[in-house]
Amino acid sequence: MSDSKQVMHSLDWTDTAVTAVFLIVGVCFLYFSFTIDESLSGGGVGPRLVPQVISAILILIASCMLIKDAYQYWQYSQLKQQQNTDDSTQEKLLWSVRLLPLQILLLSAIYVAMFQWFGYLLATVICAIPIYVSFGNRNLFSILVLPAIVIAIFYSVFFGVMGLYDLPGSLIDTTQWVRWS
Repeated sequence: MSDSKQVMHSLDWTDTAVTAVFLIVGVCFLYFSFTIDESLSGGGVGPRLVPQVISAILILIASCMLIKDAYQYWQYSQLKQQQNTDDSTQEKLLWSVRLLPLQILLLSAIYVAMFQWFGYLLATVICAIPIYVSFGNRNLFSILVLPAIVIAIFYSVFFGVMGLYDLPGSLIDTTQWVRWS
């Protein structure tokens, strides 16, 4: 593979778009973290600390990735000028790859709605399979078994160990089947 094709292969506008969305989410997360009431903290480490650290890390990583993408675009343009050719045989990206951010955004909106209707556990189980398939997992083990293991771990950590309240769904209440107390 020639140098320009290697650089172009690593350039994908969807990667840049997703990274920009992560940057925007990080900035919004940071902005909304300042609305958290700190009156209950008692003067120590406040409840804003974790959201602000997470958002700062997200902003830093997304900014670094955007700078890397900008450098790669610049490197590709320099290689194109050196070759001075029109490469009409550039690799075409599959529509599924181009639509991946939209798929994930749509699945996230469906997940939020299902979270209200069915509660955390059932909504996560239902939405995990399409998310895994969207990212190209076609192995039956990785589609069915891995999400179940990950969901069980997260559920036990958040609702069992940390003691968070699992809101019951408005249509189906799964909290009656899985109780920690």
